[in-house]
Amino acid sequence: MRTNKIEMMKSGLIMLCLLIVLSSQVNAQSTDLYIVINEATWCPYCKANGQRIHQLIDEYTEGKQIVVLSNDVTDGETKKKTEPQLEEMGVLYYMKNHKEAAVIFVFDAKTKKIAEKFSIKTDNKKVIAYLNKAMESTVN
Repeated sequence: MRTNKIEMMKSGLIMLCLLIVLSSQVNAQSTDLYIVINEATWCPYCKANGQRIHQLIDEYTEGKQIVVLSNDVTDGETKKKTEPQLEEMGVLYYMKNHKEAAVIFVFDAKTKKIAEKFSIKTDNKKVIAYLNKAMESTVN
């Protein structure tokens, strides 16, 4: 009787682990791109272009499988706040070496490789072209 309960608990635990692994794979597979926007409160380019770029990216990503993260690189404390999300996305190592403000990084969500990198000052038409190019590369 006791052995049956232990076996049932083991089976339940194994099933739970499988569900967790499968759900994380489904989430990763359903996302095409990760967009990380490095901004800082002291950055004049971020102040001048931040609202425009966020609105443009929000409009672009609507209905698409894209995760957008605003990464505040103002100082050491603010940088640490987004580390858990960057880790979850699988791009923390890359981003730790790229702390410059006013830069947008676009990653292929499946390979975790950088697909595009451009300035927050980039005009809207070019931003859309960069994002379209990154989306096309995830399909291939």
